[in-house]
Amino acid sequence: MPFEPLLRQSDGLPAESLSMTDNQPATVVCWRCGKEVPCASSACPFCEASLRVGSPGANVTDTLQDANARTLNRMLIVFGVLLGISFVGGLVRHLMAAVAPHHCLEAWQALAATIVIEVADTALVLLAWAWCGARFPEPRRSLVRRVLVWMAALAGLVGVLALNVLYHRFICEWLHLSVERQYVFRDHALTTLSMLAICAQPPIVEELFFRYLMFGALRRVMGGNGVVWITAVMFATAHIGVPLSMPVLFVLGLLLGYARLGTGTIWLPIALHFLHNAAVVALNAMYGGLQ
Repeated sequence: MPFEPLLRQSDGLPAESLSMTDNQPATVVCWRCGKEVPCASSACPFCEASLRVGSPGANVTDTLQDANARTLNRMLIVFGVLLGISFVGGLVRHLMAAVAPHHCLEAWQALAATIVIEVADTALVLLAWAWCGARFPEPRRSLVRRVLVWMAALAGLVGVLALNVLYHRFICEWLHLSVERQYVFRDHALTTLSMLAICAQPPIVEELFFRYLMFGALRRVMGGNGVVWITAVMFATAHIGVPLSMPVLFVLGLLLGYARLGTGTIWLPIALHFLHNAAVVALNAMYGGLQ
């Protein structure tokens, strides 16, 4: 009986089966990353895309490859704009801090600048989501695996926070920078707004972009480890407004990326990002000098 090509759907785009040997395909092409895998595989060993056991899987057509490349290019364009916003915002904040004669005024100005930047970032990421027009499903992880990943990630977060404190103390001493409490925490109203600006918006918006949109676009063309490291570099680079903090933010990006990879959702990265930023706010209120 001749083999009938299997049609598999990915974001509305059909894919066709791969070549056959004696009407029995030896390998298939993963619909997500385009790599050849054994036809009996239940999941792609490179990107973990779900494949039907014992079926020929689906070949990546030229149309699907073009769609993947187009999605990735769009996300890279959005990242470039986010990077520009971060650079300009960091420059403005540093200039304001240099010229503001009064600490309270400086705090209000810095917070206002942060809110303006975050509104622009939020609008841009939402537009990117609409522009992308794609879903990025991940294979469902077992409950045991998800619980273990949550436990490991929370332990890792403690390590990242300890690294954050040690790293910034070393930087401040090495560069002879003053370590003062950030003035934004001296006023209750400012504290409330700061918590919203630092602990609410970034975990949601940044994780939506880096650990969902960019993560998903890259997952269509490469394996999970590569995606985690690339998005971690991009996450750190996007904080160019605080260049001295980029190394420790890269480590945080690795933790968030592997949390995304391990659970298959962005809920754990969002929770970790929120807890990290809340801890940084609290530590800055007491000691200052962290990011």
